[in-house]
Amino acid sequence: MNKILQNTLRRFLMVICVITLTACSPLQKKKATPTSDAELYNMGKQALKNDDYQTAIDNFKQLNTQYPFGPFAEMGQLDLAYAYIKGDDPQNAHAVASQFVRLHSDHPNIDYAYYLKGLASYFSARRFIERYLPVDKSERDPGELTKAFEEFAYFVKNFPNSPYANDAHQRMIAIKNRMAKGILNIANYYLKRHAYIAAINRGNEIVKHYQQTPYVEPALGFIIEGYKHLELDSAANDAIAVLKKNFPHTELLNSEGKFVGYQVFNDVNPSILDMASFGLFKGKVLPAQHHKKEAQKPLHKKRTKD
Repeated sequence: MNKILQNTLRRFLMVICVITLTACSPLQKKKATPTSDAELYNMGKQALKNDDYQTAIDNFKQLNTQYPFGPFAEMGQLDLAYAYIKGDDPQNAHAVASQFVRLHSDHPNIDYAYYLKGLASYFSARRFIERYLPVDKSERDPGELTKAFEEFAYFVKNFPNSPYANDAHQRMIAIKNRMAKGILNIANYYLKRHAYIAAINRGNEIVKHYQQTPYVEPALGFIIEGYKHLELDSAANDAIAVLKKNFPHTELLNSEGKFVGYQVFNDVNPSILDMASFGLFKGKVLPAQHHKKEAQKPLHKKRTKD
């Protein structure tokens, strides 16, 4: 009996020794906890440099929690907003940048905070589905794009010498182009449904408010076509004159100066399948030869055949 007890005790002591040695092994050492705000900040910056955005976010958030009044806290907040943008979380990026603007309006890098606000709104305009489906960017909800444009405009106006001003200006141009194309898509929709007045109004909106975009010429084409379908010759001729003056080489007019830019569609009255599939099976513009044939038809009694 004593021998059995001794063997059992010996095994128990061996197990304890193994556990103790394993726990003391250098391979099992835990990562050292950052001991200062400078160390936390540098870890976050290194994570950003390595494109490890989630680690950078965690480091900067920890910095803000443990050292909210330290010398690295303010820059850590700006870097946190940037890390959120790079980590595809523009909503949190905008919140962090906006908070910085409220709390540190006199900070020497306040221009960067305003830039980050606009940048966050710019990337917020992406919809989740666009990551997986080829959706036309101009068909996005313009709400966030408008917000981004206004924030960039405020930034450029108040900080024209900022190193980020040129990038903001280029993004403003891209936003206006995208918004103009979106309005053109709406005008196109109305034109296909024979809602000519609505199509004309959208075309006029582009001509009036988006003059520096490449969509003014096709917008004038929509305006002219809408007026011709409504048999408003005088208004159509005025629009043609504007088209000739500003786009002398336009393909919407023939060599005689007559309008030939008619759009002919085979899905003017969408089917139930088209509506149920959200347009995935919608028709396309008819081939060019049909397009030209249709353009030669008189639109009203006063016109004569070419």
